[in-house]
Amino acid sequence: MRIAPLSAPMAEYVLPVGPGAEDPDVAASLLRHLQRLALQEPVELTDVPADSALGVCMSQAHPGEWPYSSSPCARVALPLDLQSLSRSTRREHRRREHTWSRMATERDVRYRRTCGPGELLDAFQHLRRLHQARWSEQVPLPGVAPSVGSRQWEPVLRDCPEAFVATLAVDGDVLAAQLCLQGEETVYSVVPAMDPAHKHIAVGHALLRALIADLTSAGFRSLDLGRTVNGQTYKSQYAPRWSRTLSARLPSSLTTAA
Repeated sequence: MRIAPLSAPMAEYVLPVGPGAEDPDVAASLLRHLQRLALQEPVELTDVPADSALGVCMSQAHPGEWPYSSSPCARVALPLDLQSLSRSTRREHRRREHTWSRMATERDVRYRRTCGPGELLDAFQHLRRLHQARWSEQVPLPGVAPSVGSRQWEPVLRDCPEAFVATLAVDGDVLAAQLCLQGEETVYSVVPAMDPAHKHIAVGHALLRALIADLTSAGFRSLDLGRTVNGQTYKSQYAPRWSRTLSARLPSSLTTAA
């Protein structure tokens, strides 16, 4: 048995909620309580924003009390300022855009953002298929959701009006999909998936560009791409603002009472 946040490891960010959640004294009290619990059961506190009250308390704790690791997170400001990108990055974007523009003259290329639970659940099945194809023969990278099986996600998505799936299809076949959560001014990417057989035409980049253009037109101010692990260097090509999250695990053998 272990003690962990309800949304871990799927959530990109974990924060306490309620009155006083950002009060430093409340955050420090929560950490002390979790330390005591760790004397009985392993405690995992993952993906806490470093600039939150809880993250600051974790980073300022005495050495050994909360031995944490950190992960970079990327947020893209909308509209995307292409001129802020390096010359080589702009050149790569132009090359990929030319490839997809030429493809659109020869084939049926369609981007779609779901509207309503019916479309959401249908599109999620495509995302699940693509995610399984991507990871079927590989061990998932740290921080990547190990599974997007229907049992885990569908009950949540049915009752989550903030969720949508963006898809990119060619001749009716969905080649990339992205599960997102919609906030007031920011959209949060939760699970991206793309067909590994079409990696050579950068189908993930094509979907991300279409999603950025769509969200910009809809008036959103940023797209949060979340935690960034090895193999996700593509995020740096969208001029993100970088932040960090902290993750800690406390086996009972390594903790003492506060």
